[in-house]
Amino acid sequence: MPLLCPQLLLANQSYTLKDLEVLESQKSYKEYLSHALDIRPSKRGIHWQKMTRHMGSGLIQEMIKKGHFSEKSYLRIDELANWSIFRADEYFQLKRNQYASKYFKQCLENKWPKCTKGIRKFWNSSDKNPELGLDLAKLLQHHVLDKDLWEYAKATTSTEYGEFYCQRPFVQKIIVAHLGQFQEKLNDLKQEMDKWIHKDCWQQLEKPLRHSLSSGNPKARNFSYRLLGLRSKLTQGEKDLFLALYILEGPVVGKVFNLAWGTLKIIGQDYKRRDRLFGKLIQLDPLPGKVFGHPNIEKVKVVISFLHNNIPEYVDHYARTCINFYAGKGDFPNGNPTIECRDLLKHTVGKPWVDPGIQIRYSGLRKL
Repeated sequence: MPLLCPQLLLANQSYTLKDLEVLESQKSYKEYLSHALDIRPSKRGIHWQKMTRHMGSGLIQEMIKKGHFSEKSYLRIDELANWSIFRADEYFQLKRNQYASKYFKQCLENKWPKCTKGIRKFWNSSDKNPELGLDLAKLLQHHVLDKDLWEYAKATTSTEYGEFYCQRPFVQKIIVAHLGQFQEKLNDLKQEMDKWIHKDCWQQLEKPLRHSLSSGNPKARNFSYRLLGLRSKLTQGEKDLFLALYILEGPVVGKVFNLAWGTLKIIGQDYKRRDRLFGKLIQLDPLPGKVFGHPNIEKVKVVISFLHNNIPEYVDHYARTCINFYAGKGDFPNGNPTIECRDLLKHTVGKPWVDPGIQIRYSGLRKL
């Protein structure tokens, strides 16, 4: 009869509860967890459960401390996470999340294969902790599109804790990128906002959205206007500013342009309303006026004439600011605030739209 190797005999032996107690006292995490299930289910009482929870979280903590972030170690923890005793163990899940964040950081930094897929798979099997989601989103931000970070961030926006998370610019950026996919379908956009953007989260979004209403980025400005409008959060002054900018910054066609044209006509007959709009426009730097440089000269002249008739203070202010800049009068920390000044003054030669004195000063400055 052949002799059996002593090591093989030992490997095939089932460990007793006493054996596990010794392994716990020695902090032999790997050996303990390799034999924890040797104990029959009917014998896995409170004492076994307590020891096993302790050794499971202890193994992860040891791996983190020693910097063991290999795929093999990650998969071992992933396997343990499927044990029934660990699925409901919040502390184990917390440690697992900490390990995974560090592991995937190294994975991406070292360009190991299938990192983004691994992150998605891990997230889908996790406890969907909001902080974990943001940690994973930050890891992925330079590897996927902003809209694709939504699945990791949406857990932060739909609850009463949204006030805490949605004040973060990183989360706001993800929200806007996600909602931007629906901007051409207002009903879908509203449904998505109602479903995922809690009122406490929305309160944190309002301020940056309002700031974007005067942004030099037309896409950001238009989308912010749409979002605020869907929540009925636009003041008359904000609507007036947005529509005035739509004319001043272009394009010079479309339904919104027609609305802006009609609104500015009404504003032109209301001095107080016009004065409030003028006050907001002159605070912007650079001053809006891209329409003055539009290649269709005839359209530009029609717009300048329209502006002169309805908000003449602005055309005058734009032209005078331009002259002061070239004459070196005043403080202009960001450079020329009237980028299309030359176009405006070229198109208004011989017209009543700009003070003749300004044209004369401009001609003199051009000769210098």
